[in-house]
Amino acid sequence: MTLTLSSACALHPQVALRPEPFGALAYHYGNRRLVFLKHPDVVRVVRELGDHPSVGHTLRACGIATERDASFFVSQTHWLPNAAYDYQQGAWTIHIDSFTFYEPIPKKLNFQAKTIGSAQTIIQKPIQIAYQFSTETQAQKYCITMNGAVLPGKFEHGKLTATTKILGTWGLKQDLLAPVIKENPNNKLDSTSSGKFYWLVTDDFSGLAYYACFQNGKWIPAYYDAKTKQISTQFKVPFQENEVLVLLVKDAVGNETKKEWKVPARAPEKLNIAPSE
Repeated sequence: MTLTLSSACALHPQVALRPEPFGALAYHYGNRRLVFLKHPDVVRVVRELGDHPSVGHTLRACGIATERDASFFVSQTHWLPNAAYDYQQGAWTIHIDSFTFYEPIPKKLNFQAKTIGSAQTIIQKPIQIAYQFSTETQAQKYCITMNGAVLPGKFEHGKLTATTKILGTWGLKQDLLAPVIKENPNNKLDSTSSGKFYWLVTDDFSGLAYYACFQNGKWIPAYYDAKTKQISTQFKVPFQENEVLVLLVKDAVGNETKKEWKVPARAPEKLNIAPSE
């Protein structure tokens, strides 16, 4: 439906308006959608739509000047740069801060298909997408995605929250695979070792989020190169017998991989004893 000044409209019988200091909350009891009406004039117009033959008549009855007509229609069909928006349906909530958009953008939001806007739209502030789990246990190892890629996020009080500056199709996916550490044959544990170790570490989904090296329980500085996916560190040498070296890595949802290497004991030296005459 295209909304015009001559359109006849009314507030849906399943929608309730709750007065708020900023305007009102509009809640649909059928689809559970929650919309913030952030101006008293908008609330007044929405309440009175059913009392007048058209949108235009409602605007005039509410004392809205004709030069403001366009702003009502744009706000109905577009996200405006200077406005903030909050949406909720089921366990999902979306927050769009003011000045997120550079210009008015057509509103495209579908909770069922989990789509918002267009991937081609450039925005200046990240939007926030959150999912409320019913239990802490249920939320384990989940992350929010956008167009298949994992979004950076945090988990607090049963709610998983992520931010994105890319629009498109979002989703919720569980990551049960821990990062993989590939052994490097050049990492030597003998007396000839320089102590400089490298490992290739991969994580095919939520991504590497934490890494640490230890030598006999003591933390050793390590470095990660995102381009080569390599972790490097400098252990203290010369290695002593039975020293334990550790590499610990975790992905963004907490899956971890830990590898340990123990410096072998040196073989006893052979004594050359000349036979007595």
